[in-house]
Amino acid sequence: MTEQELSTVIAAIQNAGSTPEGLQLATTLFKLTSDTLALETIKKLPNAENVSEVNVVTNKQSNNKKKNYLKFTNKEIDAMSEPVKILLIYSGYEIKYRTIKNTFQVRFRRDGYNIELCGKDLNALRTKFLTAVEQAIPHKKPITPLLKDYLNEWLSIKKTTVKESTLKGYTDLINAHIIPAFGDKHLDEIKRADIQNYLSDLTSKEKYRTAEKLKVQLKAIFDVAVSDYNFKSPMAKVELANYEVKKGKSLSLSEEKTVVDYCVLHKDKPVCSAILILLYSGMRVGELASAVLYDNNIECETEKIRKGKTKEFRKIPISPMLRKVIQYIDFEAAKTVKRDYVNRSFQKILQGRHTHELRYTFITRAKECGCNLELVMLWDGHKFDKEVVTSAVDRGYTTYSDSYYFKEIEKINYKL
Repeated sequence: MTEQELSTVIAAIQNAGSTPEGLQLATTLFKLTSDTLALETIKKLPNAENVSEVNVVTNKQSNNKKKNYLKFTNKEIDAMSEPVKILLIYSGYEIKYRTIKNTFQVRFRRDGYNIELCGKDLNALRTKFLTAVEQAIPHKKPITPLLKDYLNEWLSIKKTTVKESTLKGYTDLINAHIIPAFGDKHLDEIKRADIQNYLSDLTSKEKYRTAEKLKVQLKAIFDVAVSDYNFKSPMAKVELANYEVKKGKSLSLSEEKTVVDYCVLHKDKPVCSAILILLYSGMRVGELASAVLYDNNIECETEKIRKGKTKEFRKIPISPMLRKVIQYIDFEAAKTVKRDYVNRSFQKILQGRHTHELRYTFITRAKECGCNLELVMLWDGHKFDKEVVTSAVDRGYTTYSDSYYFKEIEKINYKL
């Protein structure tokens, strides 16, 4: 058979195979040429790349009517989108078609897809099928970043809206818990069960406060992230185990003496200076960094005031108890001590106690010594308490003189 004759056969196969009636003719034509020329040889002839394999039926296929599969040319495969290639080509799926009453029918029911088409022309049906698959594949979600990368953006936003001490608290929690647990996952890969299991593990170790802080911070992070990337927040229905809050209490006089004796003995340690200041001023640990020492009082910025709003400062008169130990205090060095280190160091002195209990102790001693309760709250940066018996006029219009401030603070004087 000459090359011209073979080209004629190829054209006949290509044209005949596009209708049910012609399919049998195409089979016959191929059978006539199969003794002298293999299919692979036909493919190498000029223009043969346009011949769809679906239209070329081998002797073996022609003897088994059940093996009718859609196959695609290289040109069609190159034109497919990557998701379609994954579904139809890389997966190795074979797509069957059948002939009923001179009509081709294709059914594709895999991986949740249900595509059923029919037509008189097989080539046109194949094109129609590819279009249907392209349309059926859902639009790919935008790729979300890794959580650890997104947190850099989140913190840069928070940096402009919260105080430095608050930002440090966020950063510490992120570095200690969030990044080690979830940092290498994309935002939309983090599931509710992942977070629930992590928080449950913390509460099982009685780290209730850490779990509570972590839940609040993760919710804040994902509230912003879901609006940026349109995915479902994993924080929905995340619950913390019920637990009884362990309330702090003021130190006994003997415990207070233990703390003072230890800090005086280790006066060269800045953390001991910090503990003494907290014990006899009632400041919060986070307020210490902003404190300024004057001759008769300490001035500090009240914690929990958001950046961008007017900062609130308060004056704490120096009590007789603070004057007794001030010679052992390096005030500037105390301001540099990290919050966590103060907590750990204090717990070494009194096991199971928390630095916030130093603040409780100052307030308790002030009340025991008969100080004006309104002044005690002003010294400690508290809002007016319902327990304080005072009129609305007093709260709104009373302004205490400095002399009264210093007179009241002198009451805080007792023997350990």
